Amino acid sequence: MKYVRCINNRKYFYFPEESRHQNDTILGLEIGQVYKLALPDPNDQPEELSVIDGTGEDYVYPASYFEPFLPNNEKAEGVTVYLHP
Repeated sequence: MKYVRCINNRKYFYFPEESRHQNDTILGLEIGQVYKLALPDPNDQPEELSVIDGTGEDYVYPASYFEPFLPNNEKAEGVTVYLHP
């Protein structure tokens, strides 16, 4: 299982009827929070990650919005992660 830390939660997609605001954020993503990666879909692009966000569902987000939780995928003897129900 791999985990990533959110470093950006600015909204990047708007529906045509939505108004745009400078400080819009994505519901379910919080900067500094650690999230579990979901299995990628074959249609996902290399610059995208499938992430189980704070809603408990997996969504595709830009990979640039996250950093690896364990740098360089280093092995750790133990990690405690709190995932919001």
